[in-house]
Amino acid sequence: MDDCIDHLKQATADIEYLRGLNRWYLNAIDKCVNLGDFQARIEQGADPQTVINETCANTGRLFGFAAVGFLAVDPEDASFLLKYCEPETRSVALAAEADARVEDGTFAWAIAQSRSVACEAADGKHSTVLHALATRSRVYGMFIGTHTKPSANFDDGELHMLSVVLQSLARALESHEVYQAKVEQNKTLETEIGIRTEQLVEARMVAEKANESKSQFLANMSHEMRTPLTSILGFADSLQYDELSEDERRRAIRTIGRTGKHLLDIISDVLDLSKIESNRLAIELLPVSLAALLAQVESVSGSIARDKALQFTIDCQYPMPQQIVTDPTRLLQVLFNLCSNAIKFTDEGAVRIAVSADPARQTLYFAVTDSGIGMTPEQQQKLFQRFTQADTSTTRRFGGTGLGLCISRQLAEMMGGTITVSSEAGTGSCFTASISTGPLDSNKVINSDAEFAELRDTESQRRQKKRPHQTLTGSILVAEDTPTIRELIALIFRPTGIAVTFVENGQLAVEQALAGEFDMILTDIQMPVMGGLEATQLLRSTGFSRPIVALSANAQKQSVDECLRAGCDAFLEKPINRDKLFEVVARYLGNGAELPANASPIDNAEMQIIVKNFVDGLPAVLDAIENGLSSQDWAKIKSNAHKIKGSAGGFGYRKLGDLAAALEATVINERYDDTPDLVMQLVAEAGDVVENMRDKPLSKSSTASRHTAAR
Repeated sequence: MDDCIDHLKQATADIEYLRGLNRWYLNAIDKCVNLGDFQARIEQGADPQTVINETCANTGRLFGFAAVGFLAVDPEDASFLLKYCEPETRSVALAAEADARVEDGTFAWAIAQSRSVACEAADGKHSTVLHALATRSRVYGMFIGTHTKPSANFDDGELHMLSVVLQSLARALESHEVYQAKVEQNKTLETEIGIRTEQLVEARMVAEKANESKSQFLANMSHEMRTPLTSILGFADSLQYDELSEDERRRAIRTIGRTGKHLLDIISDVLDLSKIESNRLAIELLPVSLAALLAQVESVSGSIARDKALQFTIDCQYPMPQQIVTDPTRLLQVLFNLCSNAIKFTDEGAVRIAVSADPARQTLYFAVTDSGIGMTPEQQQKLFQRFTQADTSTTRRFGGTGLGLCISRQLAEMMGGTITVSSEAGTGSCFTASISTGPLDSNKVINSDAEFAELRDTESQRRQKKRPHQTLTGSILVAEDTPTIRELIALIFRPTGIAVTFVENGQLAVEQALAGEFDMILTDIQMPVMGGLEATQLLRSTGFSRPIVALSANAQKQSVDECLRAGCDAFLEKPINRDKLFEVVARYLGNGAELPANASPIDNAEMQIIVKNFVDGLPAVLDAIENGLSSQDWAKIKSNAHKIKGSAGGFGYRKLGDLAAALEATVINERYDDTPDLVMQLVAEAGDVVENMRDKPLSKSSTASRHTAAR
């Protein structure tokens, strides 16, 4: 009987346990269902405060907490501040409970856990549950809840479900933070894209405008170069015939010289701009007589103005320094350009240069004023831009490349000043160039027009004075690989008493110089077998001490300095300038006297023979270039292109020379893909040159000269 009673009691206890377990499971299932709906709302991404409020409220209701709260991390000092409490009336007590848990270390221990932590409350009547709201990247805060049941009565399943909810809250806070960061990043990116888009649109407009300006510049340049070339080639062609009178021949020769110089000025402008933009143009500061400089301006620009029936005056505001320190070549280039523009755009009236000095600032001012067409404010804004003139109508009416003012302002700035302009359409313009004078001597000043005129006239008389004649004697060794240039040099020296020996490369120059007695050597820089620099260095290493003068078409300062460092005594630029050549030769072979300005005239008939020989030799040189292209013998292409480049420009075949120079440059820079097209253009242009020469027979005097030369 007792066993039956015991079994009945045990069965009753088991039934009650199962009923309690069943109620727990039903309660857990109900909580899970509610938590699932709630967790879904959390993960939909509401703002953080709403998510926290809703989580704490639902957690308190589902788990029967007497009070729940959320303590957020203060970013300034990393402390925890109570940001939410439900009900609000328990906020003081809940904050005190959190402080108590901080003091006993439970709070810090709970932060390190990834689960709910239950402990006895400070008042001994409640239990406290802590759960860190944290992800792997950071801690957002701490959940705190107080419950009426003892902490021991919290089972693991219930605490686990609480952890699921609070971990979802932590992930929701992190997701919102990441989302906000992406939103801000996208805003920043959109802003940057907008800025970049505007910049690209602006850059494209600038590029299109620049391309348009460059296209216009190339068209202008083509016109500006073809115009003097037409005169040069036309008058050179007319000199082959006997129909011209002696006066007509002289006018033709003067026209060829004048237009050739104009063409050289255009090329120099382009080269100057290239040097300025690559920071390779150097300013050479020298003592300069202001009166002498203005005398040159008066002589050149004044003559041009008077030919156009314009008044031209130079007015000085005294006192003026007698001497300044500047680059005379570049200053003259600036003043000639300003005067040339003033004369070009003035049909009647006057051009005036007002010169003034500011000793305190060590600055000199040149105000070039004209009574010409003037400019609008819009036109003035374009003046100093590259490749740009006031407008296309200006280019059509007056010509020009649009480089002069751009280069002049940059040169003035390199000399310590600038160029400014004031103008009114229909009234005229005033361009003021300022430069630094360098240190001024207060005792050397010009105080009146009379003093200035005396100094200027003295300088003019010195420049115009006939130089005494001198017959130079001696022996010169010339190393030059281009036959036509050798012929030209021989022709230049023929009227003198100089004996000239020619060799074709630097190696032969070294052999001849060491074996013979030469007073001087002229050597080209680029030659086959051995160049002029290598030959000079080799000769200097043997103790050769006679003068060596370099000849080259590359007159950039870097090239000149390289020649001087190699041991050359002087440098002469190609095309060869007769006066400069005689000046250098007289320096080393003369007794101090100079040649007259009209020394060593080149006979027209003999020059025609040289040009004819050059043209007759073109087919053989072109065959060598084409053979080099077929066999990819780049050295052969380079040497033969150099031969054409060295002669063509000097004989009026500028396009042929430019193509040859471009072909040589492609080989030097190893741009071999460009060589076939350049070879084709070179062959076509040379064919035209040869054909034109066939159609124009030499004059009788030229034929007689050729026979004489042959004998």
